Amino acid sequence: MTHFKGLPPFAAENVASFGCSLADLLYREGCEMAPFTRWSIQDPSKFETAAVQLCKDIEDYAKPFFRSLSTLEAIIHQLENETRHQAQSGHLAVANALAGNHPKALEALTEYTEADQNQGLPTSEQTLQFVQAFAEHFGFGESLLAR
Repeated sequence: MTHFKGLPPFAAENVASFGCSLADLLYREGCEMAPFTRWSIQDPSKFETAAVQLCKDIEDYAKPFFRSLSTLEAIIHQLENETRHQAQSGHLAVANALAGNHPKALEALTEYTEADQNQGLPTSEQTLQFVQAFAEHFGFGESLLAR
């Protein structure tokens, strides 16, 4: 993604392209306040209990979630079935292009650019850079840039 935004390669070093926090995963399972109720350490004597709970939650919630995203198709499915912010629409456009589904890639790319426009600002330079690099990389041509 950094390539498409005109950023240096190291700008997103060690950053996941897709995912969510452990707190988000527990929230989906009905534990709304996990950081405060499960992992917060008010008393130093409770440190070990909180650490054990955190490790258990990683095993029980985080690992299965990320294992479920082990293929490009699984990532596309996950992104398609949730409310996306602009960056995730860009990820979905790239994923669909990589999968060879150009109509879906263009649909996600349109969503990406509309998110920028819906913020009441003119299309940002970074959004334009993304669209141009995307078109060039995947061979969509100049017709894509005329949208």
